[in-house]
Amino acid sequence: MDLANIARSTYYYYLTKLSKPDKYENIKNKIRDIFSKSRETYGHRRITLELHKFGFKINKNTVLRLMNEIKLKCCVRRSINRIEEVLVKSVIIS
Repeated sequence: MDLANIARSTYYYYLTKLSKPDKYENIKNKIRDIFSKSRETYGHRRITLELHKFGFKINKNTVLRLMNEIKLKCCVRRSINRIEEVLVKSVIIS
């Protein structure tokens, strides 16, 4: 503990924390499944709704935290109307 320059309590805290199993492991796996099936477009709100359909009682903030832990981030889809609008403006200008 002197070599690492940490307090004794900190050492034992992390020692016990690492020995415990992850209580959200099955939910993380389900989040990964839902995320991949949605073609990586579902965010934490929609994934929370899907988890509720499967019977999981979990808050959207917890889903957001778990998604950040496993480094999942949804991509924002561009609306078709916006793309058509840009095309129409470019045709009018030309």
